[in-house]
Amino acid sequence: MRILCVEGNKTFRSILEQQLVMEGLHCHCLSNGGEGLDAARQLLFDFVCVSLFPDDMQATHFIQQLRKIPGYQHTPIVLFTSEYDEKSLTEVLKAGATEVFHRHAVEELVTFIRRYNSRYEPLNGSVLYVEDSLVQQQTVSHILGSVGLDVLCVASAEEGWERFQQNTYDLLIVDVVLTGDMSGIRLVNNVRRQCGDHGDVPILAVSAYDEPSRRIELLNRGANDYVCKPVLQDELIARVRGLIGQKRLLEQVRSEQAQTLHRFEFLDSATELPNRKRLLQILEQEMARAVKHKYFSALLYVDL
Repeated sequence: MRILCVEGNKTFRSILEQQLVMEGLHCHCLSNGGEGLDAARQLLFDFVCVSLFPDDMQATHFIQQLRKIPGYQHTPIVLFTSEYDEKSLTEVLKAGATEVFHRHAVEELVTFIRRYNSRYEPLNGSVLYVEDSLVQQQTVSHILGSVGLDVLCVASAEEGWERFQQNTYDLLIVDVVLTGDMSGIRLVNNVRRQCGDHGDVPILAVSAYDEPSRRIELLNRGANDYVCKPVLQDELIARVRGLIGQKRLLEQVRSEQAQTLHRFEFLDSATELPNRKRLLQILEQEMARAVKHKYFSALLYVDL
């Protein structure tokens, strides 16, 4: 992740840069806003930090000019300051600043940046994308492929339903309006009728109609989230990352629950040793193995 820092105070600039380097993050530090804007035009930064009063211009003007540069409409811009003047801070936020940090809270700022950086970590998983537009298929599959996901595209809900029944996916992306006898909403209904974990797959609905009633209907029918066409890359990645992350967390919780149930069912709570039920299970397995392979077996029972 590339970070641009515009700060006139050399000491603070050095401290911030050292903290970011310790986190494995690259920071391009400059002393004034003009240099910062020139750097932003030459190289696309993922995160921008600016002081309230750089050497040559106010932060408000810097942020306004930065937002006009292509590629910086949605870039996080963090302001750090030692002065909490409500009027000035309000103007900065209106100009497009994302968040404000006090100069003394460098550790909090670095933590904020580190957590934001997690959105650039590659994803792994498989996605089933149901979309009848070839152009939309290519666009979305390219975006998801760029973050590490394997995407299978199908052109109809019927084919999507067939694929879903044959394989397991980490995410299902469905266009609401599809050609054919089955609609996207019907496909979502079919998926949610499946028993077990297979029917709990996260579903991201896609539609060109951004109406509150349509969104509410999709969420009530079983979709986990919703995006509108034309799909924005940053929004799509953020929603996909969130849905797959929730699925991974749910799988982890279920795995831990299964381990806990196994421990209570087959282990003694005081000693963590196999209990009577487990010993009888092992004995049954060994006796069956002895009969199958025609060898003698013995049991030694010791009461402690």
